[in-house]
Amino acid sequence: MENTDNLFSEVDNFAKLKEKISTSEQFYTRFNKEIRRKKKASSKTFTQLKKILSEEKFPYHIVNDLTQNGAIVVGRAIQQIKLANIDLFITELIKHNCISTITILTFILSKKQIIGIKDKIKEYLYKCMTEEQNIPFYKLLLIIQRNYNEMMDENIYFYCKTNYHPILKEILENKK
Repeated sequence: MENTDNLFSEVDNFAKLKEKISTSEQFYTRFNKEIRRKKKASSKTFTQLKKILSEEKFPYHIVNDLTQNGAIVVGRAIQQIKLANIDLFITELIKHNCISTITILTFILSKKQIIGIKDKIKEYLYKCMTEEQNIPFYKLLLIIQRNYNEMMDENIYFYCKTNYHPILKEILENKK
């Protein structure tokens, strides 16, 4: 009898988990439609987004589908909450190599929180440097230099020297 109760308990837990996942998926479908239509999120949607992020229900696979405006909204929501496990969030985020990842990572690192996975972030930067980049990546490098200067090394400075842009020039001028 006890095994049957445990089985029903596990099935119930699984059903609740599945419901939470489908609820957050439905939210992100609505969220993306709203961002594409209005270019910003309503206060109700923004509050729901903060709740989902703080409860660690963020489906990372949607990062690839976010528009630049959507990534900015997610980044601003992250700035207003405290992530329970920032290292896990960043690790999952940098698995997706897209412009939205760079934008969201810039918002996270601008908070100056203590991060334990600086080596993984550096690997991500090196991978990004091999591809053609634009202003969001340069802004990410500037935030890293300002808030996590120990992550800056000669390879990153060499990248800044070989690619001309005013943001990269500022990074070189602020080199310590």
